[in-house]
Amino acid sequence: MISFGFRIKLLLAMLAVVGATTAVSLMVALQRVEAANDRLFRSRVNEQLSYLPREQAARLQEAHQQAGRFVEQAEVQQAVEELDASRLYALTRESLASMLADPLLKGRGPVNPDQPAVIHVPRNRARVMASHLVFLDEQGEFLLPEERAGSFAQTRTQREFRAKLDSLHGGLVDLIEPASGYVAISGLNDTRRLLEVVCLPVEQAGGGRKVGTLIMGFPMNRRGEQTLDEVSELATGVWVDGALLSGAIAELDQPKVVDWLRLHAEDAVRGDNAAAPFIQMQGGPYRVFVAPMDSDPALPVAYKVGLYAWADALAVREEMKAQILGTGAIMGILAVGVSWLISLGLFKPVRRLYKATMRLREGDYDVRLPVRSNDEFGKLAAAFNDTAEELSLKEKYRDVLNKVTDKFVADRLINGNVALGGETHGMTVLFCDMRKYTELTQHMSPEEAVMMLNEHMTAMTRVVHEHDGLVDKFVGDMIMAVFGATGSDPTAPERAVTCARAMIAERKVLNMMTGREINVGVGVATGEMLAGFMGSEDRLNFTVIGQGANLASRLCTVAGPMDILVDEATCEAAREGRSAEPLPPMEIKGFSDLQAVYRLRPEAVSENEPSDRPSTPA
Repeated sequence: MISFGFRIKLLLAMLAVVGATTAVSLMVALQRVEAANDRLFRSRVNEQLSYLPREQAARLQEAHQQAGRFVEQAEVQQAVEELDASRLYALTRESLASMLADPLLKGRGPVNPDQPAVIHVPRNRARVMASHLVFLDEQGEFLLPEERAGSFAQTRTQREFRAKLDSLHGGLVDLIEPASGYVAISGLNDTRRLLEVVCLPVEQAGGGRKVGTLIMGFPMNRRGEQTLDEVSELATGVWVDGALLSGAIAELDQPKVVDWLRLHAEDAVRGDNAAAPFIQMQGGPYRVFVAPMDSDPALPVAYKVGLYAWADALAVREEMKAQILGTGAIMGILAVGVSWLISLGLFKPVRRLYKATMRLREGDYDVRLPVRSNDEFGKLAAAFNDTAEELSLKEKYRDVLNKVTDKFVADRLINGNVALGGETHGMTVLFCDMRKYTELTQHMSPEEAVMMLNEHMTAMTRVVHEHDGLVDKFVGDMIMAVFGATGSDPTAPERAVTCARAMIAERKVLNMMTGREINVGVGVATGEMLAGFMGSEDRLNFTVIGQGANLASRLCTVAGPMDILVDEATCEAAREGRSAEPLPPMEIKGFSDLQAVYRLRPEAVSENEPSDRPSTPA
């Protein structure tokens, strides 16, 4: 695993902060620019798109008023109610001649009904001319003139107009109020034409129920679209019935726009730019704006479509993006420089602290740090010095305690885990005493006696520790050791016996090295005893109390030179039956009953070695 130093981590952290700040700033800035551009262009486009319907509505207002007065005439209402188509269209020719564009409705025209005819029309013409007109009866059936085969009712565009209305039959029959909307039909040369449809209910003469409907179709004026296309970058059209009708959008691009509208028209109406992406056309990227046109539910839904060139807005966005990234790069370089300067001030005290900690860990409790400031580093150095001082004192106390007591006891004293009392459980106690100590030292100076005694006790203590024993105390030339004092241990008797043999062997080695003939006796006993701290609350001493300790002390006293005496419990637990020599039961001071005592060989007996001791009869 790769490990980075403090400086590298600081530099990486600063770069991460600068990078995150730059990324967030870039994202927020681009979103705000995008939203601002969208609001600006959407308001401009909506204003331009709404101009065309307003202009068309203003032009149709006169036609609405004139047609409304026409359907209120009693003669018209009666003709519709009586299904008198001839009379109805005759009244239409008389009253609406100024707003009807189809010449075949007013008189006979040319042989080809789709070709325009030159006729004489009234001077007072309306601003918009209806190119399609038809009446529906109460049931929604068409009322058509029958007097002439080449009439208005028989032209191809009129038939398609009626077919379109027939697909909307249910909604038109239910109309009770004037309604308007848009439909698309095929014109000359199979081109699509957009008609604004005006539907006026015809009521029964004298008022009451609806008896029919007058439907008129007015061609949309394309001059407004062409004007917007000339004076602005906006290209407009109308999308209705799955067809796009526009004179401003190039014919090659119209299929792309239609496909886009089928997928994203609803998202564009809601203003969801994320769901309504750009559209790529020959002129580059375009933003598509869609606005619903006023249309009655009985008629097809129509949308005004506007395409606005978005290349300039994207260029501004990319320029801003480059500026923000450039600024972020400069800030990153500055952050690296500042971080490096800061790291110099932080790295040196951290480095000193690290080195001092390593020395403290290795046991150099005299190490100290200079306190050069009152900031956090100065306080940290002072705290380190205090900790080192405490550890130094604690180590000194430990050294002293290790010299005056066993390591286990010293650790408990250092940790404060001491209290008067103890714990009772099975353990094994060993006593080892010099034989004829007084005779050995009567011709020695006190210094020589202490030196000889220290040499002996040092060797015996080492042997006890090698066998995981605990040195309880030194009493003159006697040493007391405990096995299993820290908790119940079934191997304690066996380890005590092994330790006793090792002590005999160690003493023999010392005799050979010093030239002195010093003998020792060892007593070992096992039983339930209490191990703990005894004394007063101000002065404590760790020791073991119980019959087993007394018995081991008595056995050590009666043991001969280089003898090991054990009680019956120790002999059985240590499995020393083959090497144990039973002695006659002894009367031990402090015990009312005779005690079974066994003498062990100084050397252990293997399992396969035959015993040279005669069996003792039961």
